[in-house]
Amino acid sequence: MIDSILAGGVKAGYTFAPGTCITAGTLTVTFQYTAVPIAPGSTGVRYFCTDNSGILKFSTVDGATCLSSGAPTQ
Repeated sequence: MIDSILAGGVKAGYTFAPGTCITAGTLTVTFQYTAVPIAPGSTGVRYFCTDNSGILKFSTVDGATCLSSGAPTQ
């Protein structure tokens, strides 16, 4: 469902990376994912993230802050 460039983990000046995933048997029940600027302030100024809630959030601080207290994107 994602293109081959994004599947490589880098696209449009951001590094995409999975965070914590929790599985129950063969089913993933929770997950976290972040998109972090490769060169903060140059390739991007916001850190993006999502989790199993399906809400895309952002932070101007870092990826961990995004996951814990990021604001929903609009």
